[in-house]
Amino acid sequence: MTSHPSPPLHALTITAPTSAAAPHAHADFTGCYSVLQALEEVKLREMAIIDLQKRITEGETKLKQQQNLYEAVRADRNLYSKNLIESQDEIQEMKRKFKIMQHQIEQLKEEISAKDLALVKEHFDHMKVGERASACTHKGLQACMTGQPWLQVW
Repeated sequence: MTSHPSPPLHALTITAPTSAAAPHAHADFTGCYSVLQALEEVKLREMAIIDLQKRITEGETKLKQQQNLYEAVRADRNLYSKNLIESQDEIQEMKRKFKIMQHQIEQLKEEISAKDLALVKEHFDHMKVGERASACTHKGLQACMTGQPWLQVW
């Protein structure tokens, strides 16, 4: 048994009953009215479905755009986080090198101070020797040697 496909509801045409119709004509007219009402309701619901489908499509498009923006922001955040960590590491390395250089500068300052003191002491010792040597040349060598053990080696 093959069934014939029924035409879509919006393609049906309804005709008003004629006067030669049976006494149930009023019932047929009421039935036609309810069919027309049902067709109109179907048409409204189809339009509502189409509108909802458009809204769903727009929502999906907006969601996709938001996801793309989120991914871009996340990628930027990861890049900036990586750059921040690298910069912090570089700063720590520079601080470490700065402390080493400060320590070296302090050592060099202490060394310079010690050498400066030694130079001043040597200078004064040299001046004393020079003064005594000139005194010895004036008084004579014998007068210089008395009481001066360091000059007795001469």
